[in-house]
Amino acid sequence: MTRKIVLMGLPTSGKSKTAGILAQILHTTWLDTDLEIERRFGQSVPWIFKELGEQGFRALEYAVVRDALQGSARIVSLGGGAPAYAPTRELLSEHTVYYLKADPDFLVNRQIQRSERSGQKKDAQVRPLLAGNLRERMHELYRERKDIYESTATVIIDAQSKRSEMAGAIIAHEERLADCIWVSTPGEPYAVSFGQDLNAQVAALMKAHTNKVLVLSAPPVTSAANGLAQHLESLGKQTTVKVLPDGEAAKQLTVLSEVWEAAASAGLERRDTIVALGGGATTDLGGFAAATWLRGVDLITVPTTLLAMVDAAVGGKTGIDWSTGKNLVGAFYPPLGVAVDFTTLRTLSPDHLREGLAEALKCGFIRDQQILDIAQDHASALLNPDSPQLRDIIRRAVKVKADVVSTDLYESGQREYLNYGHTLAHAIERVEDYRFPHGLAVSIGMVYAANLAAVLGIGPKDLVVRLRDQLEAVGLPTTYTAHTFAELLPIMFSDKKVRGGQLRFVLLEDWGKPVVTAVADSEALTKAAEMTGIAL
Repeated sequence: MTRKIVLMGLPTSGKSKTAGILAQILHTTWLDTDLEIERRFGQSVPWIFKELGEQGFRALEYAVVRDALQGSARIVSLGGGAPAYAPTRELLSEHTVYYLKADPDFLVNRQIQRSERSGQKKDAQVRPLLAGNLRERMHELYRERKDIYESTATVIIDAQSKRSEMAGAIIAHEERLADCIWVSTPGEPYAVSFGQDLNAQVAALMKAHTNKVLVLSAPPVTSAANGLAQHLESLGKQTTVKVLPDGEAAKQLTVLSEVWEAAASAGLERRDTIVALGGGATTDLGGFAAATWLRGVDLITVPTTLLAMVDAAVGGKTGIDWSTGKNLVGAFYPPLGVAVDFTTLRTLSPDHLREGLAEALKCGFIRDQQILDIAQDHASALLNPDSPQLRDIIRRAVKVKADVVSTDLYESGQREYLNYGHTLAHAIERVEDYRFPHGLAVSIGMVYAANLAAVLGIGPKDLVVRLRDQLEAVGLPTTYTAHTFAELLPIMFSDKKVRGGQLRFVLLEDWGKPVVTAVADSEALTKAAEMTGIAL
């Protein structure tokens, strides 16, 4: 049985409205059992209650709740008295039950305000158990049901807060419960799940109708890809493994063409799935292949590097490199889900872990300062793939990206903040023919951006020092000497963030306060390069 999100509480506690908000955020379905009773029997709840009496009504309600919990709706909002009926309570044991708790006087006042707005003089017209003195009856119901609600509830939610806040609290608990983070998209939301069983995670994310799977693998994790293929084969999925070139060499049109050929040979149909297992280059290429084969097949990304976990695999950006720049050809294509298996971090060297930390710290600079606090206090632990501090930082960085992407999938606003440090970074990667690690380039790019902000008078003067200290504490580079700024600047002008021929940078006014700024001042650009140790 699929676990449901169940809302319960006294009348006017906000169950139905909160369920509706949850369903909207999660792009899923919800069911109100009172409304379902009325739909099924063609009469109002007060009429049915009056005709059958409370015991008869509860027995009827039991059947509706049972069917709702077995049905397709992910969220179920219960009538206030449903948990008071013991057989109905027993149905809830396998689900997550949220008790929307509020003081009875608060609920009475809310009901009076609602009745006044609707023109109803007596709430008994819609809530039979509140007939008579509204305040007295609400207090009686509270006393009668308080212990039942609290003993049945998985989580208690403050119903005196805004509905949106209640929905946010429920989503936060759902993420902790499932050890996942939800990403909202204009289509279906998807989960970034965390665990230590790659095969089980991928299988859980895959739709039941999938018959054929194409697993795209980076060379270092071929054994994991083959193990996944064997597992999927045991579940009746016809599975093919294709090993891609390592790193940025995978993000080429020729490689994409080879993947299309592999999809054709495997007989991949529109209801089938591509699994991209590896680092950021693999998930970028795999995502673009999924977006373009048959105009879109299901995609599951399995990031196996720290860099991919906190950046490339989350957010729906896919693409390949072109002769004039990085990631210039691609599509926004959200995956069906993202499976993060922490044990794959054990395959990484300290240098590879350090590279991923640059993107994680970036999330700290632009939004979540606790990432910076953890890095400052536990710098050495972050190079241990099994450390709880590293896993905490990964979850926090993913949460930052998920929150940003959920509000701006297509990079028309806040998502640009995730490009902090990337304008110079992409130029470094390009001039180095993509042999320079992305995370190290981002580290240098963030120092350059901090220096540029200082030159332009944006943000506090000590920010550069604080940022540089954070990066150097985990062994990340803060300067670049292999090429001159004269070589890098023309490449920067081919960056996707250029508008109207002007370079645009994400700069920090302070920790957690990014802004996007167009910079036409060549002297400022040059001065910032000098301050970063880049020869002119």
